[in-house]
Amino acid sequence: MNPNQSFGQYDIIIVGGGLWGQLTLHFFKTFFPKTAIALIEQQPQLAHGKNWSCHTSDIPASLNNWYRSLPAKEWPGQTVQFKTYDRHLNNGYCTLKANDLSAKTMSVYADCIYLNFSESQLPAESNKAWIIDTKNRAAAASNGGFQKFVGLLLRTTAPHNVEEPIIMDARVPQKNGFRFFYSLPFSKQDLFIEDTRYSLTDNIEIEDYKKEILEYAEQKLKVKDYKIIETEVGCLPIPFHPQIQQQQVDKHIYLGAGAGLFQPVTGYSLPYAFEFLNLLLQSQGDLPRTFKHYLDWQKKIQQRQKMFYYLNRLLFLAADREKEYLCFERFYTFNEKRIERFYNGQFSKLDWLAMFSGRPPVSVIKAIKVTWDGVFA
Repeated sequence: MNPNQSFGQYDIIIVGGGLWGQLTLHFFKTFFPKTAIALIEQQPQLAHGKNWSCHTSDIPASLNNWYRSLPAKEWPGQTVQFKTYDRHLNNGYCTLKANDLSAKTMSVYADCIYLNFSESQLPAESNKAWIIDTKNRAAAASNGGFQKFVGLLLRTTAPHNVEEPIIMDARVPQKNGFRFFYSLPFSKQDLFIEDTRYSLTDNIEIEDYKKEILEYAEQKLKVKDYKIIETEVGCLPIPFHPQIQQQQVDKHIYLGAGAGLFQPVTGYSLPYAFEFLNLLLQSQGDLPRTFKHYLDWQKKIQQRQKMFYYLNRLLFLAADREKEYLCFERFYTFNEKRIERFYNGQFSKLDWLAMFSGRPPVSVIKAIKVTWDGVFA
């Protein structure tokens, strides 16, 4: 940070050094470099030990070149694996590693980043600045289930044989809910493997997960002679009902998971970040103009989310916990564009009709109860 910089000189102060905060900082520095902007983070470092992913089709054309200037990894396709079939998908996939993004952010913009600094420490002179609040509030996880995971980045002595992301391998034992392994080949010798479990509890027995991951790597992926480079541990909210929205405050914009801006079933948030940044670009970086669009956009998001909350209730409360994987096994028979729309939270009415047509693998009686309870929730 620049110790001589007065907070009164900033036009914008970003609160939080995670995905949303860093992307917003990079965005303004690239497209509107004259904007005086700072980022504060209460931890001693920016986000680390996380991966943020999306389909390449989620990146707006207007942000395409900018995104590719960031340290992202891309693949032209992906694979899913279930007990009854494997499928290769031509959907491009991309991932930002928090460690890489944070390293670039600090190397380029350290003079406007304040670490070990919380919002409560902002001086009165900062009141004229717009606040973009990206904090991940605990309240986001209070009304449903959880997607909890542990991931290991393995570095192999010899090249491994995973050539493209395995988004979902559900051929593994199901443990009290839907479970799958997720693998990303960052290089010929760097392979990230994650054990992901949908659960009604948020406890994570890290050593158990690690043991299962290494067994999967050795037995399923035939990985030998490796060392663990990084460990990722996370727990995402899978809400059953809309979140209580943050009370709007003048000159404040709330973003990220704490603001409910993520796909409720999968937890993906990067597509939502792109949507917001595209709003900023269309408003020429003018936050008063953007704020009006932001409020309208939030309302649209809330409308889009409603059926996803219902789907979560069906998955957790109406499906047999050991057979929840059948819902995803059926889902991945859809066409690739429909799959993309699901992940970016923009399912159409026709998509929802396809989702609920036929005979989904849930108890009809439980589904009726879930539907009835949802009406009066």
